Amino acid sequence: FLPNILTLNSDELNEVLNFGTALQYFQNAEVQVFSRWGDLIYESTNYQNDWSPSDYSDGVFYYILKVTTPAGKVEDYTGYFHLMRN
Repeated sequence: FLPNILTLNSDELNEVLNFGTALQYFQNAEVQVFSRWGDLIYESTNYQNDWSPSDYSDGVFYYILKVTTPAGKVEDYTGYFHLMRN
């Protein structure tokens, strides 16, 4: 599950960057989030579906998710999400 929108509107839905239960199947999950200008704004080496971009303005953000499979293979997933408050 790769998210494409976060809505920080206090409805408790889509408030954090959440890759769903898929992360439980990997030994490790690293995530990097970049602004539309390419600036690294968030990084975690043990991501737990818990980051909220509450300090940032509405817009488009890019992420790289690196996971380690049970066999030890590193896989990269990339995508973007829209941040909207209303």
